[in-house]
Amino acid sequence: MKLLDFAMEMEKNGIAYYEELKGKTSNPKLNHIFDILIKNEYEHYEICKSFKESDHFISKSESTVLEDVSDVFTEIKTDGLTNDYKEIAALLKHAISIEERSEKFYRDFVKDESDEQINQAFLIIAGEENKHRFILKRMYEYMMGDPDAELSAGEYVGWIL
Repeated sequence: MKLLDFAMEMEKNGIAYYEELKGKTSNPKLNHIFDILIKNEYEHYEICKSFKESDHFISKSESTVLEDVSDVFTEIKTDGLTNDYKEIAALLKHAISIEERSEKFYRDFVKDESDEQINQAFLIIAGEENKHRFILKRMYEYMMGDPDAELSAGEYVGWIL
């Protein structure tokens, strides 16, 4: 169960980091993306908590985080960036590495776990963390001057894990 405690703490730290990012920008659309990511991280926390408390995971299918963020990202690209984007871009780079470590944690955990229910839930969460990394990477690329950076399901399917 210590690994579940670690997973819960990791998800709480993700929530706190996205809250910090929200405090660094005045762009409401960018804040909306952070709210979507916060909600998704909270769902991951609740999944781990439910298993720790009852040995059963909350039933969870893959989220619509990519689709939800994609629409807002398109609006940001239409409106343009606010002046605080350089500071946010640096923080996004750090967030990308956090999501990469989170994904690795969940994928490594299932390698040694025999409980299929845990494996299924953690592989779903690992996939979600991969989507977060994709989202953040595309946002970072756009902020660093790539006008062709896209956030779409079609782009994600072709993205190297």
